[in-house]
Amino acid sequence: MSALLAIAHVQLAMPHGGEAHARKFWQGVMGLSEIDKPAHLAVNGGCWFAGPGFEIHCGVEDGFLPARRAHPL
Repeated sequence: MSALLAIAHVQLAMPHGGEAHARKFWQGVMGLSEIDKPAHLAVNGGCWFAGPGFEIHCGVEDGFLPARRAHPL
């Protein structure tokens, strides 16, 4: 069995217009830095954040419904 050594990023879905809420949480509460999305992806909305050795990508999803039990740990 091999051990997990790293995670490049975690992709999280959010509704249209959720960027301000994502920034409030990931920057304000969690202390991550926002990083630029590539231009060809930025047109779709969303925002990306970076911490020490990982990234959180918050992407806009049409018809977004929050998961009832799914969670990263």
